[in-house]
Amino acid sequence: MKTSASSTLCCLPPELLTRIAFFAVASDHCGPPRAVAALLLTCRRNYTALNFYGNKALWAQVFRLKFDVAAPTRRLGARATLSVSLATESKKRFQALHRIRMGVIFGPHLLADLWTAFLMMLENDGRNEVQLLDWAELPKFLNALISFNGSATTLWSRDPTQLSILVWLMWFTSTAGVICNESPEEAKATSLFLHPLIENARDFSNFHGPDDRFRVSLPRSSDFRVDSQSPTAFAIFNHTFSPDQRYITHYGHPMTVAVPPVTSAAFLAFTARQRQCISNASNVILRDEEEFTAPTYLRLPTRNEEGTSAHSGSPFDTSTSERYDPDWSRLTSCINPIGLGRQHWQMDGANAAAPGRWTGVWVGQFLAPYRGILSDPQGILRVENPQDLAMASSTLCCRLREYHCLSSEVPVASGEDVGESDQITNCWLPRGTEPQETKGKNVMDIYDPTTRRSSRYYSPGPGDDGTYPGIGQKDAYRNQDAESPSEKHNANGEVGIESNEDGRCHRAIRDILVTGSIEQRQGDNWLDWAVIGRVRLWDGLLVLRRKPPPNQEHLGNGIFRGYLTASGQIVGRWRNGWASGEAPQLEGPFVIAKIKD
Repeated sequence: MKTSASSTLCCLPPELLTRIAFFAVASDHCGPPRAVAALLLTCRRNYTALNFYGNKALWAQVFRLKFDVAAPTRRLGARATLSVSLATESKKRFQALHRIRMGVIFGPHLLADLWTAFLMMLENDGRNEVQLLDWAELPKFLNALISFNGSATTLWSRDPTQLSILVWLMWFTSTAGVICNESPEEAKATSLFLHPLIENARDFSNFHGPDDRFRVSLPRSSDFRVDSQSPTAFAIFNHTFSPDQRYITHYGHPMTVAVPPVTSAAFLAFTARQRQCISNASNVILRDEEEFTAPTYLRLPTRNEEGTSAHSGSPFDTSTSERYDPDWSRLTSCINPIGLGRQHWQMDGANAAAPGRWTGVWVGQFLAPYRGILSDPQGILRVENPQDLAMASSTLCCRLREYHCLSSEVPVASGEDVGESDQITNCWLPRGTEPQETKGKNVMDIYDPTTRRSSRYYSPGPGDDGTYPGIGQKDAYRNQDAESPSEKHNANGEVGIESNEDGRCHRAIRDILVTGSIEQRQGDNWLDWAVIGRVRLWDGLLVLRRKPPPNQEHLGNGIFRGYLTASGQIVGRWRNGWASGEAPQLEGPFVIAKIKD
């Protein structure tokens, strides 16, 4: 009497059946586990042994096979990698991937599916991107959403969170292959969709917190007390800040996350397409030999097929997902003005301020609106070509050097500490504050005339080993038995950053300042303008002030505010520092990338 294959499978022990199911899934890395679905249909016994509710261990193994696990392990700790957590996340992802592949742009799951894809890209080490781009065909799904909504302004008024996640996914998928595969109609629709986010960025979200405040958050310490008479207390408690946050489920656990600002991703996605258009142009003629032999300093951002920066001078020497750690930190930290608001089960591995990554030569571009557009509030003047913006592009090049105020020093005050209302035009520093760098010593002293005290900052050594040449290796580290929370707060709301590596404890960083100068090769653009900046530790926002030489004060300052992204660029918004409130200010986007010196 012959026995059917189905009957044989129904007689196997559950442990052996689980192994068969796993190896069947292992034969097909892309897409949902179709082999398990076939085994579930053989008989009721096998269904009970292999289904999601009866075999969490199997579905956790499937998750490890199909998706990346390094990032959740590093960021969320052991709780996120339990079998029940991975199994729950695998079910959510397979359902979202199926709807994305089918092009389901209506229904109650749309926003959740966008969040799922967004978080998968933040955790991407290769496998997540394969599932989203190769199997689910995420770019087609995004193009369908763009075609349906038509205008970013319309979608912003209806669902700003959906717009933000949609645009960030556009940037995450802006590889050369994806852009080249866009039809002319899709390319035109994408450009028209992105233009309002670049030209009218003031109408959308630009930063996680107000850029005119250096201290957005308060300490978490339960014994924290504020003197109500101090200017710091006045600045904190008299500034209303309501962060844009959403509640999601991640690895089966509820989380509160911040909605990422939309304009930075829009400009990155636009410039990636702009670069691809330049690369595809066949009629570019170099006008003379000098132009041909001259070095090219303008670099537009793009992403290569591995999801990393295509620029050869990327400042990151880490895995793909580690580059997104600052973005993850902003996502989970910038949710509460009363403290950093981290989830109780999150590991403190990432840091939004990205210490040690600001030093270097940065090259890129910034866009300025045509003055005719500024005087045209009704929008009569428009550029007909969807590939063009009503803005002029200029090259941007500067050399930056990073300095840290360590735990043994007192950081320089901020403008709000002394009651200054306009802090952003002096990059959050008190008026009259000027740094004094000691050449060859890796040390900078900065005197604050308002407090009549001097603060010392140290430049970190090359790499990410936590050394400071200005104070020596011995003083750069503290004893591991000392106070060791990875983030500390003082009464002024400053954050001290520590990271443990190789059994050593990095000295806490209380403040980050950036100084710089204009490269001589770009002196015709910025004259002899000096650069000084400060990093807001709460969310990693860098503010740079472009200061003209003494005989050119009428030109005013240029203020650049931006974040360091996973792709290695600083992207944000710039504006002039001299325009009065009655006149339209010159403002536009900028992006710069680190190059090899």
